[in-house]
Amino acid sequence: MSTTPPDEPSRAAIGSAYPAFKLAQALIANARSTGSSSKVRQWIAVLENIFAGTVDHGSRTPVDGVPAWVTLEVVTGGFATGALAAGGLLQPHEQELLATLPEAAPDSGRLALNTHFLTDAGFETLNGWLDDGCYRISVPEESALLTVAWLARHDRLDEALTLTAQLAPHFSRLRFYPAPSSHPPHPSGSVHLQTAGEALARIAAIEPDRRVLAQRAAVDIWAPIHDRVVGMFLEIIEDGWPGRPCPEGWRDRAARLIDEMHATAAAHGCRGKAARPNGHQAQLRHLLETCVAAPHALTAHDIARVRHIVQCCVAKRGAPGSAACMEARARARADVCGPLHADIAALVAQRLRAYPADAGIEDPEPLGQPVSGSEATASVPAATPIPSSIRRKARRCRSDTPERLIAAGLITSGDKLAEVLPQLTATLHSAYFTEPALGMLYAETYRAFRRRRSLLLLNMQKQVQFHELPWVAAMEGMRAPASSTVATSRQHLVDIASLALRSFPQALIPNKLLQELRALAADAQPGMPLVEELAADIFAGAFSEKFVAAAQRAAGFLDGSLYARYYRIDYSEIAGLAAVPASKDIRQRNALSTSAEAFAAICSRRANATGKFSSVASNGMLIEQQQILTTQNLAVLWHDLELHRTLSADLANMCRHCFRWMCGRLAGAAPDRHADLIRVKNSAYAWRQMVFFLTMMDRPGVDAFLAWAGEHLGRHAAVLPAGLPHVLQGLIATAHGTARENRRAIDPFTGWTEYEHPLAGRHTAY
Repeated sequence: MSTTPPDEPSRAAIGSAYPAFKLAQALIANARSTGSSSKVRQWIAVLENIFAGTVDHGSRTPVDGVPAWVTLEVVTGGFATGALAAGGLLQPHEQELLATLPEAAPDSGRLALNTHFLTDAGFETLNGWLDDGCYRISVPEESALLTVAWLARHDRLDEALTLTAQLAPHFSRLRFYPAPSSHPPHPSGSVHLQTAGEALARIAAIEPDRRVLAQRAAVDIWAPIHDRVVGMFLEIIEDGWPGRPCPEGWRDRAARLIDEMHATAAAHGCRGKAARPNGHQAQLRHLLETCVAAPHALTAHDIARVRHIVQCCVAKRGAPGSAACMEARARARADVCGPLHADIAALVAQRLRAYPADAGIEDPEPLGQPVSGSEATASVPAATPIPSSIRRKARRCRSDTPERLIAAGLITSGDKLAEVLPQLTATLHSAYFTEPALGMLYAETYRAFRRRRSLLLLNMQKQVQFHELPWVAAMEGMRAPASSTVATSRQHLVDIASLALRSFPQALIPNKLLQELRALAADAQPGMPLVEELAADIFAGAFSEKFVAAAQRAAGFLDGSLYARYYRIDYSEIAGLAAVPASKDIRQRNALSTSAEAFAAICSRRANATGKFSSVASNGMLIEQQQILTTQNLAVLWHDLELHRTLSADLANMCRHCFRWMCGRLAGAAPDRHADLIRVKNSAYAWRQMVFFLTMMDRPGVDAFLAWAGEHLGRHAAVLPAGLPHVLQGLIATAHGTARENRRAIDPFTGWTEYEHPLAGRHTAY
């Protein structure tokens, strides 16, 4: 991959080009009625902040006066809008509570509410929620005062006061209390992509398709008017030409028809075929108006146009009022008279209202059943099938195990898997507390925290960690991991890693999923150097110590292997880097800096990037070499979690999946140069994953795969890049030990380059 796309400029300078492009996208989507008005507002806020300099994008604390632990509203790319997730207008449950506080002024808002929860009556409410669990936490801040109440009732008054003092400066802006609920959460081994309430909101937001409405108007409104206009002209046509004297009353009838057309256009609009200036309908209406207003102004050309248009209409459908014309119009009405998707969606939304809004649905199939007799309306008759697009939206609230949701095609990537995992891991974390109320509070806070979106950060800054939230830090002091919970967490860690690699072997483990793995590993498998995927457009050219540790873990695991031979890795050089120090001693930190810099130098040398053509391309080449040396977490997971026990039987299928996926991405022409470069980069990443999995197989398994890959490539050679067989030949030469005889044959397949990639250039637009 050689350059950044024009629509994703480098954000190292945090300019306005990317947000401006995203705003344009949102405006276009909003114009098409796809529900993007909130995105328009968000991107306008981002641009206003950039121009005014009020938000420090790239910082851990981008909003002035707001601590890092406060949840910000963040849009694509990590841009903070400046809004606070726990702030904004009072929500309905807040307004209801505020109305019951006689001592609160109407405009006192959250200050009065937060203060109320520190009174005896407020503490009673908080303690009641802790006991029965009937509360909901949508953002982490909403659990803060519940934590204060728990500390107070357990005689930890100093900690409660300290925490309150940290929160108090923000009482007027943020809600530190939860929303009441009619029932406690129901933790289980199931997860869902959406709650029933979220699915309801999406389905209820479906609007009538403007194109369908235009088709209906064309058939139901403008087609009959067009037939009447044609009929008016047929009355004055003789021997195929207009010229017969107008029948008595003809001009009056024509004038009334013209008035009716104008009134119809004002009431319903005139779009599509009926409005095309060069179309038959618009031309004939205009000619009729001329006939009535100024018949002597008609030219020979106008008369010829009338003759031609009328002849075309009669030849196509028959004369207006004839059996042929009526039959053609009936067919057209039948084509557009079906129920609107928006009307059907309203019925499905009504079905969803029967389920708890804050949970998934174990069996969502009834939501997709045809309309019953009791549900039927004038616009949606009984037995109407539910469109597949609406059924898909309804199925997203299905509650099941991650494995089954993947098999059902609902979880389609590691990122989607990462979205649902906090529903499981939060329950595991709650087991570290002996008191159920505190365990539940911790779990609900964890789920809410994992819904936070990551900020755009520069200079190797870390995202805010869960334990940095002041009230979570207070809860952390009460954790007491038992050997049984540690063992459970480790098994869960193994299961998640195995599931991700088995289901999506072609893809890097996404950063959001790494967050969950790290959270489980903190107690179950400490010391795992899991490394995140770095962004080339904001990369500063340096790696942290965990990248060195990950590469050294791979060195001890892969030295001399097929993987090391294919990518020409001298792992002894990596192993010789200074060990990562465990102490905080300044001299050891200097040694750490030296080892990290040495690792970056190795990556830079291997990348052989000049930096002359594109700094982003150079960054990408350097990052890709880091991924090659560390295996981007594969070696760490395989070694530390002993994944051979769970994945050995799946390796052959995983390798074939990677190869098929890569061939599918590279087949045919890409729509443009950017898409071409992206697919080459991702194909190279999938190839690297495949080479690692091959390395974990025995020799007969490798030989069988290489034979299959050659056959697969031969069957699809016509649509694949001409250089792909050379890539496969390089891997075969390495596996068979013939690499030294033909060095050029084993050039490793990488995705980033400053020049034109040999597998790129198959696109249709520039």
